[in-house]
Amino acid sequence: MRRFFNRCLTTLPTLAARTQPQPACVARAPISPDACINGAPNFDMLMNPFGTIKMKMSKIDHARFAYESCSLQFYENNKFMERFNLPDNLQSWFNVTVLHVWMYNAQLKTLGPEGREMCQEIFATLLLDIEIHLNKAGVRTKLDSITSELIGAYYGQILAYDEGLALGGDAVLASALWRNVFQATDGVSAQKLLEMVEYVRLQLQHLDGKPLTDLSNPIKFLDA
Repeated sequence: MRRFFNRCLTTLPTLAARTQPQPACVARAPISPDACINGAPNFDMLMNPFGTIKMKMSKIDHARFAYESCSLQFYENNKFMERFNLPDNLQSWFNVTVLHVWMYNAQLKTLGPEGREMCQEIFATLLLDIEIHLNKAGVRTKLDSITSELIGAYYGQILAYDEGLALGGDAVLASALWRNVFQATDGVSAQKLLEMVEYVRLQLQHLDGKPLTDLSNPIKFLDA
């Protein structure tokens, strides 16, 4: 990961530059799963497509607010950054944001199809924000390669945190946090790792049972 972010300072085209035209012979796309209920057509959706689009846009907006709550932990939660002595750079932004996205999504995944759909919208918002940050960093080439590496890093971190949470003990979760949030830095004390584990578990407890899919009530994280 550290080598990757060093390369980011010299690369990235815009998304428009890598958009490819579709062949004229592409088969018609199937009806969206949202247009069906138990395999049968959802006539409410088919008869009121504009209402369905409006609902979809509301979900996208809610996902954006939820994602901003995750990403703002790097920008506005100074206590968090200072408490754990994290550097102010692109890599820290990515790692801290992914950690909070994981905590938010871990609760969303327990809420059924609507929660899983929200997870996908949050991930899509993260990808857009990654491109914005890379553009601000002056990256101009190799967007496909960079995006692929970032997606791999994202899923790698998510799996590491899932494993740490599933096993129940603090040691595995602390190891995942040290490798990712602290970037495997030497000199991080056991006390700081314990505090980070406690921070994560406190946030998960705070999010547990909250109406995270309520479009009118975005949930925020606790202060560090």
